[in-house]
Amino acid sequence: MHPSVDGLFQSAALAARRPVAVVMSGMGQDGAAGVAPLLARGGMVLVQEAASCVVAGMPGAAAAAARAAGMAVEAAAPAALGRRLARLLSTAPPPGPVAEAERKRP
Repeated sequence: MHPSVDGLFQSAALAARRPVAVVMSGMGQDGAAGVAPLLARGGMVLVQEAASCVVAGMPGAAAAAARAAGMAVEAAAPAALGRRLARLLSTAPPPGPVAEAERKRP
């Protein structure tokens, strides 16, 4: 097994209309390089706050990368991140012909 969060975020930047990266407790920097293309697409970065992490490497690295790109980062405890993500998803436009057409665009 090898780190794959960077690849996931890069794919999300290509495929999602409003990508959101959520980085939870983890060791290392996986995800930090994938933040830039996601943010360039207008995405958002949510990270677990260091105080609630078992290991704060991944959320810290993702937050630092976002800040280096001049973007804001939201850091919170897991329950608060879940509520924030739920709010973001509840305001997403409903799927329909326009959404389907946008997904098929190159």
